[in-house]
Amino acid sequence: MAATPIDQRIAGLPDWRGELLARLRPLIRAADPSKLFNSSLDGKVRRAIDFPKGAVVNTGALIALVQAAAAFNKASSSGKPKRAA
Repeated sequence: MAATPIDQRIAGLPDWRGELLARLRPLIRAADPSKLFNSSLDGKVRRAIDFPKGAVVNTGALIALVQAAAAFNKASSSGKPKRAA
């Protein structure tokens, strides 16, 4: 399960990044994104949202974004996101 290595990696970040990721991770998990993310840290496909130091995070918008991504993945016939043309 990827959760333990991800939690360990976050805990190992001693600066603002670790603090921010520790705050964001429960929000993402609360959005119930089943199978939205790669199952390991070694996945070949990455999706990213950049948050600079001191960023103010709109938690409602972040949760809505994760839920929309999960819904998109579920609606995909192959189970994988389709690339825009």
